[in-house]
Amino acid sequence: MTGPAAAAPESASTREKILGAAYRTLVEVGYTQISMRKIAEGAGVNQSLLHYYYGSKENLMLEVLDFVNERLLARQRTMYAEAGSFEQIWAQALEYFKTDVRSGYVRALWELRGQALSNARIQTRVTQMIAHWRRLVTGLSRQALAQYGIAGQADPEVLGRVIGDLYWGAEAEILAGEDAEAHFEAIHLMGNLFRWLARDQHAPKIETEVSEMDLKQLSLKKGTWVVANCGKFPSEKNCQLVLMAPQSQRQDLIEAAATHAVKTHGHTNTPDLRKELGQMLDTVDI
Repeated sequence: MTGPAAAAPESASTREKILGAAYRTLVEVGYTQISMRKIAEGAGVNQSLLHYYYGSKENLMLEVLDFVNERLLARQRTMYAEAGSFEQIWAQALEYFKTDVRSGYVRALWELRGQALSNARIQTRVTQMIAHWRRLVTGLSRQALAQYGIAGQADPEVLGRVIGDLYWGAEAEILAGEDAEAHFEAIHLMGNLFRWLARDQHAPKIETEVSEMDLKQLSLKKGTWVVANCGKFPSEKNCQLVLMAPQSQRQDLIEAAATHAVKTHGHTNTPDLRKELGQMLDTVDI
Protein backbone atom coordinates (compact mmCIF):
# COMPACT_ATOMS: atom_id res chain seq x y z
CA MET A 1 0.00 0.00 0.00
CA THR A 2 1.22 3.52 -0.77
CA GLY A 3 0.34 6.58 1.28
CA PRO A 4 1.16 8.10 4.64
CA ALA A 5 0.66 4.86 6.53
CA ALA A 6 2.18 1.82 4.84
CA ALA A 7 2.05 -0.47 7.87
CA ALA A 8 -0.76 -2.98 8.23
CA PRO A 9 -2.62 -3.64 11.49
CA GLU A 10 -0.67 -6.12 13.62
CA SER A 11 -3.66 -8.42 14.04
CA ALA A 12 -4.97 -10.11 10.90
CA SER A 13 -8.39 -10.34 12.51
CA THR A 14 -8.39 -6.59 13.20
CA ARG A 15 -7.43 -5.90 9.59
CA GLU A 16 -10.23 -8.12 8.30
CA LYS A 17 -12.72 -6.44 10.63
CA ILE A 18 -11.72 -3.02 9.33
CA LEU A 19 -11.70 -4.00 5.65
CA GLY A 20 -14.95 -5.94 6.00
CA ALA A 21 -16.66 -2.97 7.65
CA ALA A 22 -15.26 -0.59 5.03
CA TYR A 23 -16.54 -2.82 2.23
CA ARG A 24 -20.03 -3.11 3.74
CA THR A 25 -20.20 0.64 4.32
CA LEU A 26 -19.10 1.34 0.74
CA VAL A 27 -21.87 -0.91 -0.57
CA GLU A 28 -24.50 0.59 1.75
CA VAL A 29 -23.85 4.34 1.40
CA GLY A 30 -21.49 4.82 -1.54
CA TYR A 31 -18.06 6.43 -1.73
CA THR A 32 -19.11 10.05 -1.27
CA GLN A 33 -21.12 9.32 1.89
CA ILE A 34 -18.62 7.01 3.54
CA SER A 35 -16.62 8.23 6.54
CA MET A 36 -13.89 6.84 8.76
CA ARG A 37 -16.26 7.20 11.71
CA LYS A 38 -18.90 4.96 10.10
CA ILE A 39 -16.29 2.37 9.22
CA ALA A 40 -14.84 2.39 12.73
CA GLU A 41 -18.30 1.90 14.20
CA GLY A 42 -18.96 -1.01 11.84
CA ALA A 43 -15.64 -2.63 12.70
CA GLY A 44 -15.98 -2.05 16.43
CA VAL A 45 -12.61 -0.28 16.66
CA ASN A 46 -11.42 3.18 17.62
CA GLN A 47 -11.50 5.65 14.73
CA SER A 48 -7.92 6.70 15.48
CA LEU A 49 -6.80 3.19 14.57
CA LEU A 50 -8.02 3.68 11.00
CA HIS A 51 -6.19 6.99 10.66
CA TYR A 52 -3.03 5.48 12.12
CA TYR A 53 -2.88 2.55 9.72
CA TYR A 54 -4.47 3.99 6.57
CA GLY A 55 -4.14 7.76 6.83
CA SER A 56 -7.12 8.60 4.63
CA LYS A 57 -10.40 7.29 3.29
CA GLU A 58 -8.84 6.95 -0.16
CA ASN A 59 -6.04 4.72 1.12
CA LEU A 60 -8.52 2.55 2.97
CA MET A 61 -10.84 2.20 -0.05
CA LEU A 62 -7.94 1.15 -2.27
CA GLU A 63 -6.98 -1.45 0.31
CA VAL A 64 -10.59 -2.69 0.32
CA LEU A 65 -10.52 -2.96 -3.48
CA ASP A 66 -7.39 -5.12 -3.37
CA PHE A 67 -8.71 -7.16 -0.43
CA VAL A 68 -11.95 -8.15 -2.16
CA ASN A 69 -10.60 -8.41 -5.69
CA GLU A 70 -7.75 -10.77 -4.76
CA ARG A 71 -10.24 -13.19 -3.27
CA LEU A 72 -12.52 -13.10 -6.30
CA LEU A 73 -9.61 -13.60 -8.69
CA ALA A 74 -8.47 -16.60 -6.64
CA ARG A 75 -12.01 -17.98 -6.74
CA GLN A 76 -12.14 -17.56 -10.51
CA ARG A 77 -8.72 -19.11 -11.14
CA THR A 78 -9.61 -22.13 -9.03
CA MET A 79 -12.83 -22.62 -10.94
CA TYR A 80 -11.07 -22.29 -14.32
CA ALA A 81 -8.55 -24.93 -13.27
CA GLU A 82 -11.19 -27.36 -12.01
CA ALA A 83 -13.80 -26.96 -14.76
CA GLY A 84 -13.48 -29.38 -17.64
CA SER A 85 -14.73 -27.29 -20.55
CA PHE A 86 -15.62 -23.83 -21.83
CA GLU A 87 -19.31 -24.62 -21.28
CA GLN A 88 -18.74 -25.43 -17.60
CA ILE A 89 -16.62 -22.34 -17.06
CA TRP A 90 -19.16 -20.08 -18.76
CA ALA A 91 -22.04 -21.48 -16.70
CA GLN A 92 -20.19 -21.21 -13.38
CA ALA A 93 -18.86 -17.72 -14.19
CA LEU A 94 -22.44 -16.59 -14.74
CA GLU A 95 -23.45 -18.00 -11.33
CA TYR A 96 -20.54 -16.13 -9.73
CA PHE A 97 -21.63 -12.95 -11.50
CA LYS A 98 -25.14 -13.29 -10.10
CA THR A 99 -23.65 -13.66 -6.63
CA ASP A 100 -21.41 -10.63 -7.09
CA VAL A 101 -24.31 -8.47 -8.24
CA ARG A 102 -26.49 -9.51 -5.31
CA SER A 103 -23.73 -9.28 -2.71
CA GLY A 104 -22.90 -5.68 -3.58
CA TYR A 105 -19.43 -6.30 -5.01
CA VAL A 106 -20.41 -4.90 -8.40
CA ARG A 107 -21.79 -1.78 -6.70
CA ALA A 108 -18.58 -1.34 -4.69
CA LEU A 109 -16.42 -1.75 -7.79
CA TRP A 110 -18.36 0.84 -9.75
CA GLU A 111 -18.32 3.28 -6.84
CA LEU A 112 -14.54 3.26 -7.16
CA ARG A 113 -14.61 3.26 -10.97
CA GLY A 114 -16.74 6.40 -10.74
CA GLN A 115 -14.13 8.07 -8.52
CA ALA A 116 -11.43 7.02 -10.98
CA LEU A 117 -12.84 9.42 -13.56
CA SER A 118 -11.44 12.36 -11.60
CA ASN A 119 -8.77 10.72 -9.42
CA ALA A 120 -5.63 9.56 -11.23
CA ARG A 121 -4.42 7.43 -8.32
CA ILE A 122 -7.66 5.48 -8.06
CA GLN A 123 -7.76 5.19 -11.85
CA THR A 124 -4.32 3.59 -11.89
CA ARG A 125 -5.33 0.99 -9.31
CA VAL A 126 -8.63 0.20 -11.02
CA THR A 127 -6.84 -0.16 -14.37
CA GLN A 128 -4.36 -2.58 -12.81
CA MET A 129 -7.21 -4.59 -11.32
CA ILE A 130 -9.06 -4.78 -14.64
CA ALA A 131 -5.86 -5.92 -16.37
CA HIS A 132 -5.77 -9.00 -14.12
CA TRP A 133 -9.33 -9.89 -15.17
CA ARG A 134 -8.57 -9.29 -18.85
CA ARG A 135 -5.61 -11.67 -18.73
CA LEU A 136 -7.81 -14.28 -17.08
CA VAL A 137 -10.55 -13.95 -19.69
CA THR A 138 -8.04 -13.91 -22.55
CA GLY A 139 -6.81 -17.27 -21.30
CA LEU A 140 -10.40 -18.54 -21.33
CA SER A 141 -10.81 -17.29 -24.90
CA ARG A 142 -7.66 -19.10 -25.98
CA GLN A 143 -8.96 -22.29 -24.34
CA ALA A 144 -12.35 -22.01 -26.06
CA LEU A 145 -10.83 -21.46 -29.50
CA ALA A 146 -8.62 -24.51 -29.05
CA GLN A 147 -11.47 -26.62 -27.67
CA TYR A 148 -13.62 -25.97 -30.73
CA GLY A 149 -10.78 -26.46 -33.19
CA ILE A 150 -10.76 -22.89 -34.46
CA ALA A 151 -7.55 -21.56 -32.91
CA GLY A 152 -6.02 -19.01 -35.23
CA GLN A 153 -9.35 -17.93 -36.69
CA ALA A 154 -9.90 -15.25 -34.03
CA ASP A 155 -7.61 -13.19 -31.80
CA PRO A 156 -8.08 -14.44 -28.21
CA GLU A 157 -7.29 -10.97 -26.85
CA VAL A 158 -10.06 -9.42 -28.93
CA LEU A 159 -12.48 -12.19 -27.97
CA GLY A 160 -11.48 -11.65 -24.34
CA ARG A 161 -12.41 -7.99 -24.66
CA VAL A 162 -15.78 -8.94 -26.12
CA ILE A 163 -16.45 -11.19 -23.13
CA GLY A 164 -15.21 -8.59 -20.63
CA ASP A 165 -17.26 -5.83 -22.24
CA LEU A 166 -20.33 -8.07 -22.13
CA TYR A 167 -20.05 -8.38 -18.35
CA TRP A 168 -19.05 -4.78 -17.65
CA GLY A 169 -21.83 -3.49 -19.86
CA ALA A 170 -24.29 -5.67 -17.96
CA GLU A 171 -22.95 -4.32 -14.66
CA ALA A 172 -23.48 -0.72 -15.74
CA GLU A 173 -27.01 -1.41 -16.98
CA ILE A 174 -27.99 -3.29 -13.81
CA LEU A 175 -26.67 -0.50 -11.58
CA ALA A 176 -28.64 1.99 -13.68
CA GLY A 177 -31.84 0.15 -12.76
CA GLU A 178 -32.25 -2.31 -15.62
CA ASP A 179 -33.66 -5.79 -14.98
CA ALA A 180 -30.79 -7.96 -13.75
CA GLU A 181 -32.47 -11.20 -14.82
CA ALA A 182 -32.67 -10.00 -18.43
CA HIS A 183 -28.91 -9.42 -18.44
CA PHE A 184 -28.22 -12.78 -16.83
CA GLU A 185 -30.24 -14.40 -19.63
CA ALA A 186 -28.35 -12.37 -22.26
CA ILE A 187 -25.00 -13.61 -20.93
CA HIS A 188 -26.29 -17.19 -20.94
CA LEU A 189 -27.41 -16.74 -24.56
CA MET A 190 -24.04 -15.34 -25.60
CA GLY A 191 -22.36 -18.45 -24.24
CA ASN A 192 -24.64 -20.56 -26.42
CA LEU A 193 -23.99 -18.29 -29.39
CA PHE A 194 -20.23 -18.71 -29.10
CA ARG A 195 -20.69 -22.47 -29.18
CA TRP A 196 -23.16 -22.39 -32.08
CA LEU A 197 -20.81 -20.26 -34.18
CA ALA A 198 -17.90 -22.56 -33.41
CA ARG A 199 -19.84 -25.73 -34.16
CA ASP A 200 -21.04 -24.28 -37.45
CA GLN A 201 -17.52 -25.15 -38.64
CA HIS A 202 -18.65 -28.80 -38.58
CA ALA A 203 -21.75 -28.38 -40.77
CA PRO A 204 -20.81 -31.15 -43.29
CA LYS A 205 -20.85 -33.75 -40.48
CA ILE A 206 -24.26 -32.54 -39.35
CA GLU A 207 -25.68 -32.78 -42.87
CA THR A 208 -24.55 -36.41 -43.10
CA GLU A 209 -26.32 -37.34 -39.87
CA VAL A 210 -29.46 -35.43 -40.83
CA SER A 211 -29.74 -37.46 -44.02
CA GLU A 212 -30.54 -40.52 -41.89
CA MET A 213 -33.95 -39.08 -41.10
CA ASP A 214 -36.99 -38.78 -43.36
CA LEU A 215 -36.91 -35.04 -44.08
CA LYS A 216 -40.18 -35.22 -46.04
CA GLN A 217 -42.06 -35.11 -42.75
CA LEU A 218 -41.16 -31.46 -42.28
CA SER A 219 -41.11 -28.47 -44.60
CA LEU A 220 -37.82 -27.27 -43.15
CA LYS A 221 -34.41 -26.55 -44.59
CA LYS A 222 -31.51 -28.78 -43.68
CA GLY A 223 -29.56 -25.76 -42.46
CA THR A 224 -31.91 -25.37 -39.51
CA TRP A 225 -31.07 -28.79 -38.08
CA VAL A 226 -28.53 -29.76 -35.44
CA VAL A 227 -27.66 -33.13 -33.95
CA ALA A 228 -27.87 -33.95 -30.24
CA ASN A 229 -26.76 -37.15 -28.57
CA CYS A 230 -29.60 -38.29 -26.32
CA GLY A 231 -27.61 -40.50 -23.99
CA LYS A 232 -29.98 -39.78 -21.07
CA PHE A 233 -33.05 -40.97 -22.97
CA PRO A 234 -35.15 -43.19 -20.61
CA SER A 235 -34.90 -46.43 -22.55
CA GLU A 236 -32.86 -49.60 -22.65
CA LYS A 237 -31.75 -48.60 -26.14
CA ASN A 238 -29.41 -45.76 -26.93
CA CYS A 239 -30.75 -43.28 -29.43
CA GLN A 240 -29.32 -40.63 -31.72
CA LEU A 241 -32.04 -38.10 -32.40
CA VAL A 242 -31.95 -35.36 -34.96
CA LEU A 243 -33.02 -32.08 -33.41
CA MET A 244 -33.60 -28.74 -35.01
CA ALA A 245 -32.79 -25.30 -33.65
CA PRO A 246 -35.76 -22.89 -34.12
CA GLN A 247 -37.86 -22.74 -30.95
CA SER A 248 -40.74 -21.40 -33.06
CA GLN A 249 -41.02 -24.89 -34.58
CA ARG A 250 -40.52 -26.73 -31.30
CA GLN A 251 -43.59 -28.96 -31.62
CA ASP A 252 -42.68 -29.99 -35.15
CA LEU A 253 -39.27 -30.96 -33.83
CA ILE A 254 -40.74 -33.11 -31.06
CA GLU A 255 -43.05 -34.90 -33.52
CA ALA A 256 -40.20 -35.54 -35.95
CA ALA A 257 -37.87 -36.80 -33.22
CA ALA A 258 -40.61 -39.08 -31.85
CA THR A 259 -41.23 -40.58 -35.29
CA HIS A 260 -37.50 -41.10 -35.75
CA ALA A 261 -37.20 -42.80 -32.35
CA VAL A 262 -40.12 -45.13 -33.14
CA LYS A 263 -39.01 -46.04 -36.67
CA THR A 264 -35.29 -46.35 -36.08
CA HIS A 265 -34.93 -47.42 -32.46
CA GLY A 266 -38.18 -49.23 -31.70
CA HIS A 267 -39.54 -46.88 -29.03
CA THR A 268 -43.26 -46.94 -28.27
CA ASN A 269 -45.10 -43.92 -29.66
CA THR A 270 -46.78 -42.52 -26.52
CA PRO A 271 -47.44 -39.10 -24.93
CA ASP A 272 -44.69 -39.92 -22.43
CA LEU A 273 -42.23 -40.21 -25.29
CA ARG A 274 -43.12 -36.72 -26.51
CA LYS A 275 -42.95 -35.35 -22.97
CA GLU A 276 -39.44 -36.72 -22.51
CA LEU A 277 -38.38 -35.34 -25.87
CA GLY A 278 -39.78 -31.93 -24.97
CA GLN A 279 -37.87 -31.89 -21.69
CA MET A 280 -34.74 -32.99 -23.51
CA LEU A 281 -35.12 -30.20 -26.06
CA ASP A 282 -35.50 -27.62 -23.29
CA THR A 283 -32.30 -28.70 -21.57
CA VAL A 284 -30.02 -30.07 -24.29
CA ASP A 285 -26.74 -28.17 -24.54
CA ILE A 286 -26.07 -27.39 -28.17
